[in-house]
Amino acid sequence: RPVAGRHERPLHLRRRPGVALSVLQRGQCSLRQQRALLLLLALGGLTGCLALKFDTPEETLAAAAGAAAANACAAPATEMARVSLIFGTTYPDGTLISDADWSGFLNDVVTPRFPDGLTQFDAYGQWKRPDGRIAKLPSRMLLIWYVRAPDAGARIEAIRSSFTQRFDQLSVMRVDGRDCVSF
Repeated sequence: RPVAGRHERPLHLRRRPGVALSVLQRGQCSLRQQRALLLLLALGGLTGCLALKFDTPEETLAAAAGAAAANACAAPATEMARVSLIFGTTYPDGTLISDADWSGFLNDVVTPRFPDGLTQFDAYGQWKRPDGRIAKLPSRMLLIWYVRAPDAGARIEAIRSSFTQRFDQLSVMRVDGRDCVSF
């Protein structure tokens, strides 16, 4: 039962990571708490959820700082951004993109944009084409971990654009994330 003047979420909502946004979207917090939560999310300091039962914005900020510290990487790891790029390896006529052409693409396009390293996997994939047919094809996947920078998105998009143009492809799948990394 909530205490007068406090907005407390039901117990089942307090234990699930990522619920903070859904609670915000459903309007289960005060306007003051919504503003504080939006500020915290915009700053990237909140990856879990808060109980949101604080009387002052200062209490909310203090709790968020504690939540952010709890989600920090354990030494010696540091947080890095990750992008996974998935490339189809056949031309529209079904001809395979050669290993030499792929290596040239890596050397000319990918490595200059992310010289610190990458990991490549040979894969198989399928997807539904715009015309409704299922395309089944060999694929290659690149995993690139990098330090976040303002130009990183543009560098990734340049890789995708170059591949689609160079090899007459419809798209390159992109998946982004963050990981704790140590070497």
